[in-house]
Amino acid sequence: MASGTVTAHIPNVWAIRGFSQSGTATVAIGIDTADLSDGTYDLTMSNPKVDDNDGNVGTPITTSLNGIWKNQATIGDVELDFNFDVDLASGTYTGGQYTITATTI
Repeated sequence: MASGTVTAHIPNVWAIRGFSQSGTATVAIGIDTADLSDGTYDLTMSNPKVDDNDGNVGTPITTSLNGIWKNQATIGDVELDFNFDVDLASGTYTGGQYTITATTI
């Protein structure tokens, strides 16, 4: 990790529920647009990871499917690195986008 890199841990971003023959699903995250901008400065996100709060962190991960009931959903977090090595101003940065995909096995 670069000296000006900060890891953001964002809780409760995704949830899955359902059935599969194996009882598991694969969850992955990918960055579609890495750059965010405030109109003057650019900020870059990288190193995306999903976390199922059960010890599985990375991309992709294999996690449990606990059925279809809402209260049994597997709920997970996202981790992203943001590069602050350039001079930035405080404010609103927009434009970054990522996609989370869940696939039954």
